[in-house]
Amino acid sequence: MSFKVPESKRSSKQNQFEFELPDGHTYYIPKAKYMKTGDVERLSAIGAQVKITDLLEIFGEGEAAKAVRELDVEQLQALMTAWQEDSGLELGES
Repeated sequence: MSFKVPESKRSSKQNQFEFELPDGHTYYIPKAKYMKTGDVERLSAIGAQVKITDLLEIFGEGEAAKAVRELDVEQLQALMTAWQEDSGLELGES
């Protein structure tokens, strides 16, 4: 009997990282631990040379991605730190 891979919890609201912008709007992005394997692989390969554009690509083109792209660098860094800490991950970890 073969192993059946379970459905991803990435799409469940409970497995989303919630963040609120200064304007009061709330957005959800997948928790870091639910990143697609290809994204983890790409970030791991880049290692310490991760650029903001690499991180922005992870968010795709949805409403949260558009909102994140309006943040200044300091705000984005704070968001990324909170997002990573939420899953207990550090960049370069796989």
